[in-house]
Amino acid sequence: DLPALRELAGGDHEFERELIATYIDSGDTTVKKILEALAGNDLPTVRRAAHSLKGASANLRAAPLTAAARVLEQLASNDDRAGCESAAQKVREEYERTTTYLRSVASC
Repeated sequence: DLPALRELAGGDHEFERELIATYIDSGDTTVKKILEALAGNDLPTVRRAAHSLKGASANLRAAPLTAAARVLEQLASNDDRAGCESAAQKVREEYERTTTYLRSVASC
């Protein structure tokens, strides 16, 4: 939701770019952590990382990614390993889609 993101930044384009850069830097680390934890069958870490990504994505108004991270968080909380596999893939896809878009916005 680009208009909501721009409202959050208060029209300050430099601040908007900083928000995006910070989000991408931390998101890259968080998504990597999710995938590594899932490979290691560490669902508590998956849950915590999904929760973190959910909050950061909500702050940036990335609704589809927020929803995907919420599902992953819930599945990890319920120890649903099989569900986490497909949910983590959805998170990864949404994250890639979101960051591709954000990079294009930040370069404008």
